[in-house]
Amino acid sequence: MKNRSNSAYQPLLLEFAGAAALLTLVVYLWFLLSERELQNLRSKVNLEASYLTVQIEADFRSRLPVLQRLSRTNFEAEATTYLNDMPGIPVLGWIDFNGLVRQVVPPKGYQNALGLDPSIENSRRKAFERAEKTLLPAMTEPLNLVEGGRGTLMYLPRNQAGELPGFVLAVFRFDAWLDFVFAARSPGPFTDDFQISVAWGGLPIYENKGFLGLSAQKIEGKSKVRVLDQTWDLSLRPTKAFVSRGKTLLPEVVAFSGALVSLLLVFVVRLFRRASTEVELRNHLESDFLSSAPHVKVLLDSTGEAIYGMSLDGCCTFANPACARLLGYASASELIGQHMHELIHHHNEAGEVIPVEDCRIYQVFTQAEATHADNEVFWKADGTAFPVEYRSYPQLDNGVTIGAVVTFADITARRASEKEHLELEQRLQKLNESLEERVQERTAELSEALEVVQLTRGSLVQQEKMASLGRLAAGIAHEINNPTGYILSNMATLGEYFSYMSELSKAAVNLQHSLNADPQALIEAARLFEEALSKDDLDYILGDATQLLSDSNKGAIRIRDIVQGLRSFAHGENSEPVMSDLNEIVQESLKIVNNKLKYHCTLDVQLGVLRPFMAQSGRLEQVVINLLTNAADAIPTRGTIIVKTWAEPSSVCLSVTDDGQGMPPELVKRVFEPFFTTKDVGKGTGLGLSISMGIIEDHRGTIDLNSAVGRGTTFTVKLPA
Repeated sequence: MKNRSNSAYQPLLLEFAGAAALLTLVVYLWFLLSERELQNLRSKVNLEASYLTVQIEADFRSRLPVLQRLSRTNFEAEATTYLNDMPGIPVLGWIDFNGLVRQVVPPKGYQNALGLDPSIENSRRKAFERAEKTLLPAMTEPLNLVEGGRGTLMYLPRNQAGELPGFVLAVFRFDAWLDFVFAARSPGPFTDDFQISVAWGGLPIYENKGFLGLSAQKIEGKSKVRVLDQTWDLSLRPTKAFVSRGKTLLPEVVAFSGALVSLLLVFVVRLFRRASTEVELRNHLESDFLSSAPHVKVLLDSTGEAIYGMSLDGCCTFANPACARLLGYASASELIGQHMHELIHHHNEAGEVIPVEDCRIYQVFTQAEATHADNEVFWKADGTAFPVEYRSYPQLDNGVTIGAVVTFADITARRASEKEHLELEQRLQKLNESLEERVQERTAELSEALEVVQLTRGSLVQQEKMASLGRLAAGIAHEINNPTGYILSNMATLGEYFSYMSELSKAAVNLQHSLNADPQALIEAARLFEEALSKDDLDYILGDATQLLSDSNKGAIRIRDIVQGLRSFAHGENSEPVMSDLNEIVQESLKIVNNKLKYHCTLDVQLGVLRPFMAQSGRLEQVVINLLTNAADAIPTRGTIIVKTWAEPSSVCLSVTDDGQGMPPELVKRVFEPFFTTKDVGKGTGLGLSISMGIIEDHRGTIDLNSAVGRGTTFTVKLPA
């Protein structure tokens, strides 16, 4: 009974063993096809990431030459044209070699940036110094832009013969720029199929907004984007729609067919087990197993991937229609029994023979590991070659290699795309070299122009100094004449006092000599001394002489101070920066222009407590004198000029305010233009305020004007300290 019971269970065990084996094969095939499909999808995503990287880098490099061609003289027009043609850069600025903003395009909304140093913050300062040192473009770390969103500032040096005339400052807005780059990707709509994110140093700087639902599969394409000396991380994740378009139903068909075959197998085995003997049941199982081979063949024939199998001697044991089609054969049966290396892989692309032992496909027989290559060719039946990417997998039976399975794909389209990108890179390289030559030629021309401008500027500054001295000459002469006059008058009075004292001294000496003489001579000498003494008040003369000498000394000091002030004013242009006191500069300037002001202006001087700072004091005196004389000229009859100094956390400040006629807005806009003046012909050169502004900018300071008709005018100067 026990043996019968065991034998009764054997068919049932065989039934489930057969079903399990078939299900295992079905699951393996389903897994293999699904994995292959997933690998193809990953390859597509990685390829798209590589394409995007090339696009970003190419677009960025195409912008640099245009930005580096922007000139200082025609900056506004060229920058406006560039902004209209190149989305992603909302603002362009011109920065001088001191790091101060001189021009901004568009000007609307950015006027407050003029005269400022945009590189005060540490990251911007590092980028500015790096560009200044290397003479190459440099970018700041990611920052939040005033216009909204994240971006970066790029400094592009405009060097001429080793000297820096300034920098082009480009504001890159990441979202606008990268949206423009990705929108150019074809065929579209590209950004709907992927979640695109870009990070800089781990900090997200861009993420697109249009994608529709990410795929549940963890598929991500990554690439490194090189922008200048920075590396960005590009990540590409496909959406459900993109994955579904690239997905086939083959794995599901395989799984469903296998499950159905398994159920049929169980049903048939059980049916025949009940109706026949154990021998008949075994024969039926063998027949049913053999009948499952066509199903496997159907699965292999249905896949779009080219697949063939080999025995240990390298001959083909099976091949699917996709394999025969790619190799140019009418039927897969033409490949069966053929030595595959000698048939399709005998030479490389250069026509050199590939020995079997060097073939990577056949390495699976010796290494029992899968191999992969994407830089070789297969040969078709007509003798032509095509590039392929192939993978060779060993067939193992209990750990022993019994054959190999090879899958491959035609990558002609991919090679063509890579060649196109390479040609594009080469064309861009040649264009860059041509642009560099043109930039060098233009740099030489601008260097010559700069030398002429510098010579002209020095001449104009000297002319303005001479004009200022000419306008102040009469007042200076009067200032010197006044102390000279009372010094001469005091000398005349002191001469009279000296005559009196000389006569009194003679009488005293005579009296002394008569002390030993006869009484009559002594009496006569005493009478003469008393007579000399009575001619004037000796005590008054002694006191007045002391006062006269003191006043004369003050007059001489006054003359010395005026002369020293004129000398400092005349030689200030070539002076080196030294530690200076703004209050002293104001006081020295007042000494020179005092005579011009005192007759019709009331001076209100309010000097605050200031810290010393590095400056060319002679040049700053020229600025103060220009502001004071302009204030005096603005007062028609009698008025007040307020001169005030004060300190701020990072600067020392000066303001000159008059209660004169003031100016309308259309004149306020032009006061700093060279040769512009509101004075009568012959009373001004029109260079005073223009030169003053240049001197303040050379000190990295600012000068501002506030004026209104009937309310007077205020000039405010701020200097870093």
